[in-house]
Amino acid sequence: MAQTQLLNRRIRSVKNAKQITKAMEVVAASRMRRVQEAAGKARTYGQLADSIVRQISGTQDAKHHPYFRPNQTAGKLYIIFSSDRGLAGAFNSNVFNNSVHSIHEAKQQGHSSSVIVFGRKGARFFSRIKEMTLLGEYENVADKPEVNVFAPAIDSISRGFIEGQFDTVNIIYTEFVSTLS
Repeated sequence: MAQTQLLNRRIRSVKNAKQITKAMEVVAASRMRRVQEAAGKARTYGQLADSIVRQISGTQDAKHHPYFRPNQTAGKLYIIFSSDRGLAGAFNSNVFNNSVHSIHEAKQQGHSSSVIVFGRKGARFFSRIKEMTLLGEYENVADKPEVNVFAPAIDSISRGFIEGQFDTVNIIYTEFVSTLS
């Protein structure tokens, strides 16, 4: 009798776990759809911005603008995008490994490195690295990626570039291809 009750309890707990897992799956699928839509819009925006910059940089007037003038400072800026939460698999570790490799490589070539980090995990990781200057860290921006959230970072990047703190800006991120990759 006790054995049957134990077995029934286990069956109930497995069914409950299955229901919870199914609910989590539905929530995750909903979030994934929203993220995929946002990624598609961002990709289109990025392609248009790239096209505009290419058109502008080919004109005569561009040579006189500070953004297109050759700069001989020995500084590099890395803008790094990571997640705010864990359980992201290789998402963060790939970004961190690539970033650290680039920073070490820049140091060996005699360049100083500055970093702006988006995402809580990246902010915590890069606060421990002494080979670079942490210019800014921004958390919870992925939830609402709006212009006013990025404005302080954009101002800092623009000012640093024009003042000659760095002559190149590198963006390090994980590219979203599909949910299967």
